[in-house]
Formats: sequence, structure tokens, C-alpha cells
Amino acid sequence: MLGELHCGDLAAAWTSPGLTTLLIVDGLGHGRDAEVAAMTAFDYTSRHHAEPIVDILAGCNDALRSTRGAAMGLAQVDERQSRMTYAGIGNTRAAVFGARTTRLSSSYGIVGLDHKTLAPEVVRLAAFDLIVLSTDGIREFFDIEAPGESTDLDAGMLARRIVMDWGTERDDAAALVYWKTLP
Repeated sequence: MLGELHCGDLAAAWTSPGLTTLLIVDGLGHGRDAEVAAMTAFDYTSRHHAEPIVDILAGCNDALRSTRGAAMGLAQVDERQSRMTYAGIGNTRAAVFGARTTRLSSSYGIVGLDHKTLAPEVVRLAAFDLIVLSTDGIREFFDIEAPGESTDLDAGMLARRIVMDWGTERDDAAALVYWKTLP
């Protein structure tokens, strides 16, 4: 957010053989305390990224109890099965852009404080689908074109463009873009 020295929104990705874990996190509020909450979620997830999503979120819920809490979205891309499993808590967003756009939902609640039972969603992925995770600092219904078979996509540049083009000035913002050719 403009004028802040600390950012409570972040995005990260980890890879294991055949599995990529994607994280989007929004520490509640703004400033240093929001950043501490987001970093706590990042630290826990970085140590447990190959575990099932429900287990990661349960561990983050415990780890964030000493913070103000966060909204989180986690996706795991199983490259062998060409599918993505997603679960989110709070106001994070996930979408798959391809032949059709699929928007995924998050459960009500706050990681570290209170949230309902998770219901992870599984989405089949086609080759060249584009996955975007974002925080509520990005307008909810932005739209982008999937790059198709283009080999010149720079996912980092596209994430920055999403933040610049669809970000709001009154909130921290983060976007994560995952694009990979699948079998």
C-alpha cells in the first residue's frame, strides 16, 4: 500500500518432484503486524510445502495464533495428474485461465483465529492453462488471456502487470502467476 514501509501480502512457490505448491497470503490490516503474520505463514509453508493442503493450513492456523492472523490461499499442482487442488481461507482468490475461466472459492474465516472446515477444490488442468492467485488488494474480477502455446510468457512480469493494472491504492496487493506446459 502506498506510504507503508511494510507489506502484509506475499506470494511464493515451491517445487518438489511432480508437485508445485503455490501460496498467496494477506496478513490482516497493514504495516509491520500484517507483515509478521504473512511471514509466519510463509515460514511454516516453506517447511511443509509437500504435505497435503489441509495439513499445511492446519499447521499455519496453529503457527499464526500469536499473530493478528491472515487470509491464505494454497494450491498444489500435480504435474503427473494434470490437476490442481486449491483451498483458501479468507479473501484470497484463485483462477485458472485457459479455454474457459474457472474461479475458485475460499472458505470464510481467518487463519490463526477462526475458520470453517475446508473443502479443497480439484480442477483438471489442460496444457498451457494459466493459474493466478491473488489477494484482495487486486480487483476481484480482473480478466487476462491465457498465453496459449506462447513460449515467451514471463510469469513474474505478468504478476507485476496484474498488481499494477488491477491493484487498488488503499490496500497491500500480491499476485502469483503459474504457467507451465503440462503433459
